[in-house]
Amino acid sequence: MSDHPAVPGIAGYFINDLNRKREEKRAAAQVRIKKPYADSHPADTSPERVQAEPASAKEGSSAPSAAERFEEEVRKVPLSLTTPAAVEPTKDKSSRQVANEDTIVELDPDLIDEWELNDRPVDEFGDISDLTLRINQHGQIVPILVRPKKGGRYELIYGRRRWTACKELGLKVKAFVRKLTDQGAYQAMVNENAGREDISSWARALSYKKALDMGVYPSQAALAAHLGLNKATLSNIMIYNRIPNEIASAVGSFAKVGIGTVKAILSLAEDKANIEHIIANAALIQSGKMADKALTRTVEAARTSSPYPNGTKSVLDASGNKLFSMRRTERGVWSVTLAKDLTRDLSEEEVEARLKAAFK
Repeated sequence: MSDHPAVPGIAGYFINDLNRKREEKRAAAQVRIKKPYADSHPADTSPERVQAEPASAKEGSSAPSAAERFEEEVRKVPLSLTTPAAVEPTKDKSSRQVANEDTIVELDPDLIDEWELNDRPVDEFGDISDLTLRINQHGQIVPILVRPKKGGRYELIYGRRRWTACKELGLKVKAFVRKLTDQGAYQAMVNENAGREDISSWARALSYKKALDMGVYPSQAALAAHLGLNKATLSNIMIYNRIPNEIASAVGSFAKVGIGTVKAILSLAEDKANIEHIIANAALIQSGKMADKALTRTVEAARTSSPYPNGTKSVLDASGNKLFSMRRTERGVWSVTLAKDLTRDLSEEEVEARLKAAFK
């Protein structure tokens, strides 16, 4: 049995074959040792001595065979060099290119401009005091990503908090510098921030809309395909962009407002008379304390309630005579009914004059 373990793979085929031939030659050498040599050297007849002497050394002037010369050459080659190339880790051109692109450089923060497509609104930027302290004590660990602009400046793709912290500390910021298209830059930003819980669905909706409005993507379907987003999920997120302007302005930030509440707002706002009641609850909506069902109940209650007895208010003139009654309908519209005495006893001109006086 061979003392050499079998070597797998293509190179193993040749190595195993050589080991087999070596074993065969050693066995042949033992057979070919001359008896007189063994008799004249009784101390050298040990198995160790017999195995150590190749046949060519005992036969004097005979030249080594071609097989022996080949074996001798192979013996000089380290076995590690015969490992099959297929099992070695390889790096293709693209790997080397990415590595070169990902070389970290240090930049002056003042040479970096914010990208208008960033997906984190100012009110979701958060407190960076802890981050600033860590960078001041331990340095910046994770680089930001920028792309070059004209005039030796750069555009920030992601890492806005780190960039701001370094800027406040007066430190150079570590960055990856890559030449990226708008789509490539946008995808890099989205991928970087995908797992961050502090970026709200509302912020993502605003960012997606801006990317579509600026022509980075030709359609919502193209945006979903490029970013690997589920179309249904994207459609749900995009409903934030359908909130009526007057409600959006009154509420301000929708960072704490869930998609269910937004759907309730859109449903209620289909009736224009509900908008003022929604706006009246803007602070509670913004805080996230008034969700969809509570908002719906509140608006419906406001629509059916009235500050006047029986839902009707009578308006009198200076002499105490009733001019008209007014009430809000279920649609939120004021209904005015003139007093019977007014329409019976007075002319049209007199009625008009009294009404004008009442509204002064």
